Amino acid sequence: MLCSNFFLVPFAIGLAVCTIYWNYFMKAPYCDSNVHAAIGPRCSYNRHQGECIPCPFNAKCEQSVMECDVDHERVGELCLHKDDNPYVAKLVAFLYEVDQGMLSRRTFMDFGAKHTHQIRGDELLTILGAETTEEKTDAGEAFTTVLDEKHQTDRFCLANKFAAQNAKHFATWEEIVVTSLRLGPPAPT
Repeated sequence: MLCSNFFLVPFAIGLAVCTIYWNYFMKAPYCDSNVHAAIGPRCSYNRHQGECIPCPFNAKCEQSVMECDVDHERVGELCLHKDDNPYVAKLVAFLYEVDQGMLSRRTFMDFGAKHTHQIRGDELLTILGAETTEEKTDAGEAFTTVLDEKHQTDRFCLANKFAAQNAKHFATWEEIVVTSLRLGPPAPT
């Protein structure tokens, strides 16, 4: 009996490690463009364990490979139109970078924020390089567009990753507060 446990425990631990590695670190293939049976947003979080990733809008997916349509550029797992507000792509790319950093125990402070669990709108403006009034206006529109997404549409695949307070109605940039849902739900204001 001792001998069987001697081999069973390492086997179980090895199996658990392989399962965790597969589920969290291996990229699943993209579903072919004609396979859009998924209900809800076309985001990588909207797949079942071991299945393909839904092909994002503005992309073609064949043989597990995703390619953005003409006049679109890849930002994270998305294909965004090149003529859109440039701060939308910058904000989405930044939030994807933060989300990936959170997986390795990084905090908002590692990305330029003053607090570990949140980043404010004024800090985002600095990180995004918005200096002039026009740039800040465009960045503010990007905040509203990206951070006010609802889970039903979630065009930017961030609604399950971040929460924003005051992104739609704010008097000063400091009032906008973004938190990562990996760190738990945001504190009420």
